[in-house]
Amino acid sequence: NFSHPKTKKQIICPVCGNKFPKSTGKIYCSDECRNSVKYAGYPTIEEIEERYIELKNWEKVAQSFNLTRKVIQGIRKRSNKLWERE
Repeated sequence: NFSHPKTKKQIICPVCGNKFPKSTGKIYCSDECRNSVKYAGYPTIEEIEERYIELKNWEKVAQSFNLTRKVIQGIRKRSNKLWERE
């Protein structure tokens, strides 16, 4: 009788190609890969801040990118969280 350690099935991240252990519902290997897909096409925080300096109004900034103010707010929040990690 041989006892083999359980080996988890490995899957490949569709963004970066890294292999990682399969777990229920997980598609990407990291938050960075997940976010790169989720937020693709959105303006960067730098673009948003530059537009705010020009327009001086968050609603106008959102309209200029054809987004909602709430989406702009989310990008700004996410950017602040990234700064806090560093």
